[in-house]
Amino acid sequence: MWMTCNYGAVLTSYALYRTLERMGKKVSLLDFSYTDRQKDACTVFRKFLAQEKLSIIPMHNLDHAYYMNDHFDTFMVGSDQVWNPGFLGSLFFLDFAKGEKRKIAYGPSMARHDKPSERYLRKISGLLKRFDAISVREQGMVDHLRKYFGCDSTWVMDPVFLHSREQWLKLAQPAEGAGNSVVSYILDPTESKRKLLLDISSRLEAPLLNMVDIQKKEINNRELLNLPGTMEEATLNDWLGNIAHCKYFITDSYHGVCFALIFNKPFICIDNPLRGSGRFISLLELLHLRDRMLPEHADRIPDGTSLEMNYETINQILQAHMEQSGQWLLDALSKKRPEALEHYNRSTEKKLTRKPPTRWQLMKRKGKRLLIKVYHRLVRR
Repeated sequence: MWMTCNYGAVLTSYALYRTLERMGKKVSLLDFSYTDRQKDACTVFRKFLAQEKLSIIPMHNLDHAYYMNDHFDTFMVGSDQVWNPGFLGSLFFLDFAKGEKRKIAYGPSMARHDKPSERYLRKISGLLKRFDAISVREQGMVDHLRKYFGCDSTWVMDPVFLHSREQWLKLAQPAEGAGNSVVSYILDPTESKRKLLLDISSRLEAPLLNMVDIQKKEINNRELLNLPGTMEEATLNDWLGNIAHCKYFITDSYHGVCFALIFNKPFICIDNPLRGSGRFISLLELLHLRDRMLPEHADRIPDGTSLEMNYETINQILQAHMEQSGQWLLDALSKKRPEALEHYNRSTEKKLTRKPPTRWQLMKRKGKRLLIKVYHRLVRR
């Protein structure tokens, strides 16, 4: 969901795009923007994508996705919480892709790991069986998919780790003073987080440089954080540069943690259950860094918490898992399709592939909308 005006969402999609290019593929992002904010060419997010010359294909509506079958031989659903049941129905399970098209999932999340409804299970299980290869971003999702959906998957690293530190540094442009500052990126400001930032700033005797989520114009997170040194609207180059060059980093963002690790920065992260704790825990436990995550309402650093980090072992673990993840993706793009999968896709083509509505179905939709309008007018009278 790269179009959602969120730093992590754009950069994880950018990283996967560039990785696929390095593997010799011609790549495009399908654009399902549905709000004016997401479509606005003047946002820092759209400007970044234009600056980097990424190929983007706008979709007039979700039904239009079916016609992409005429232009691509492989469809891939990327990382982040694209398999969250609340997001755009079954679009991110590639329900529009024809049976003969290669389908790959690289690192999606579901956010929730409780038992889905029987209706959801039936529909999604069938769509998952159409995939050529499935990987997930959290270790817990491997068991979840096997238990409820009868689906095998592989645990991989978020795409941002497939793009090297050197490549990210080429994009990083720090704000003035970032090198001597405690830099923060806060998605959901609270009074406890505000106090925590001030506590760390005081302990390190360093000024604060704060960045906030700017996804929704109607929510002023800068005002909610209410701290000096908070940027109005960081560009993506600012965002990367401030993390890469800071003295210390604090965040309640999963991708904030990822980039602190990529740039080898000492950091503390704050649990964010609203947006999903599992992704933090999965990554931090892999790297033996569970102690770097504070509870959601922490307002100060616990006594005895080290503000320094040794990255030698961390980098060794990261490197091994990055290589495994890159190899998984390369194999998924090149391996021969099993005959059983070919047969399943042919036999379920008509049932599972969502096609554009017929003329009669469009007339029914218009008629239904008209009846709803008439009903509401009558009720108001």
